[in-house]
Amino acid sequence: GGADDEYTQGNEFGTITSSITSVLPTATNILNIRSLITGTWKSYKAYHMLDQAMEDAGFKISAKEGFDNQYFFTEVFVNETSAMDSENHEAISYNEIIVFYSNDSGDNLILNAHPYLEDIPNTPSPVASSKTIGNVTVNYYLDHYRYVPDDYELSEEDRIWEQQPGNYIAYGSEVLEETSIAFLSWSVDGIYYSIMDSGTAESPEFLFSMAEELINNAK
Repeated sequence: GGADDEYTQGNEFGTITSSITSVLPTATNILNIRSLITGTWKSYKAYHMLDQAMEDAGFKISAKEGFDNQYFFTEVFVNETSAMDSENHEAISYNEIIVFYSNDSGDNLILNAHPYLEDIPNTPSPVASSKTIGNVTVNYYLDHYRYVPDDYELSEEDRIWEQQPGNYIAYGSEVLEETSIAFLSWSVDGIYYSIMDSGTAESPEFLFSMAEELINNAK
């Protein structure tokens, strides 16, 4: 593996975009942000390239090659994200650093970080639990998603289900399916962090321990 094998870039982000943006469903705020769209991206296959990723992104984050719970680095992305308003116009754009971790069982966790932006709405999901680590408040969320085809007509049961806090219906799936997504979020030194577990394979305390390692690592 030369340098070319460790670095790629492109304009399509595919499933990564859908998994990341599902953490932030449609919401309104001062800029009336309704959706996030990923544009150009760069991928770095080796942990030693994290410094280059941070330089390309324009900010530094706290990250680790491996955690005590045996999740280890697999890849890091830097992507340019556009926040779109209700008329589908770009209201603001910013860079994100997305670090993928996996364990021996093939489970994946995603660390996402970007400069804290007041104009980007926080998730409307209810906080399921929270923990104070040092002087940092870390919130845990558990969302439930029902993915449906584009031509799917919502039933009355779907509408009632969607009204429950933390429940979301997303269009574009080939088949009807449901999944749960757990994630933590916190901010340190002007950087907003989240850890996402899209298969809810791990417990809240398991994820809190990872956040604690990252927060202590930043000191």
